Amino acid sequence: SLVESNRLSYCNGGTSAGGVNSNASVIDRCVIRGNEACTLKAGNGSGGVGGVYLASTAVMRNSLVIGNKSSKSTAVNGNSSGGVTLIYTQNKNPTVENCTIINNTFPYNTQASGVRIQGGTIVNSIIYDNSVYKTGGEIKYSLVPTEIDGEGNIIDEPQFKNPQDGDYSLLYTSPCIDAGCEIPANVHDFDGRPRPIDGDFDGIIATDIGCYEMPELDEGIICALIIDKTLGAAPFDATVSANVKGKRLTGLEFTWTCIGDCNGQITERIMETTSPTCTFQELPAGNYSFR
Repeated sequence: SLVESNRLSYCNGGTSAGGVNSNASVIDRCVIRGNEACTLKAGNGSGGVGGVYLASTAVMRNSLVIGNKSSKSTAVNGNSSGGVTLIYTQNKNPTVENCTIINNTFPYNTQASGVRIQGGTIVNSIIYDNSVYKTGGEIKYSLVPTEIDGEGNIIDEPQFKNPQDGDYSLLYTSPCIDAGCEIPANVHDFDGRPRPIDGDFDGIIATDIGCYEMPELDEGIICALIIDKTLGAAPFDATVSANVKGKRLTGLEFTWTCIGDCNGQITERIMETTSPTCTFQELPAGNYSFR
């Protein structure tokens, strides 16, 4: 489902959101994008949430919350956030499971641009390129923008596949792969793919962090190129490595190509190895690309 480009122009507080308000429902496999809480009622001490407001027993899972905004126009901010707010109410706590929360904004309080959590639990989720304001609740097994107490949390680049074109699935080198914890009720990802899958091919099946689960490879392999340096004094050695994952990794051979532009002179070196590492030695001054 898609909840997009809604505008909440006059709200009574943090119980109002431009995208979704929930006290009991399950929000699953949704995109909440480009929504806004833009004008707040003065004097009530609360605020507005750009994307999603969750309270009581509400659950949001396998969903993408992106590009939402809370536009503060009075001197109150209460429960406001740009992306997602979780509130403890009626002795019950909401939950966010395996969600990706990115690029949300709250100009009045940049500390709560992504998430404001006063109660409940965020687990197996990516919170990136927006902030977290935590006064209660729990965040665990999640990729977070700054150090936050909680088991299994990491601070790193999520390594999305193609965010420029709206693809927020994970590269095979992502630290989010197999880094989550098991949630028995959550058995499918945003695309309907089964969870969990052994995405890093270490023989241990574990859940990924974020709304997408890495698909399993049946026969093929995945190879990512790693370069040990991007700048150096000439002449220099450049070591190139291959991060190879898959089920059949024996008997592999590697061909490496180094193409250089040295003051307009194009050079090419090709090397072959049986190991996933190669060093090009004594490269003169210039710009180089490797493959």
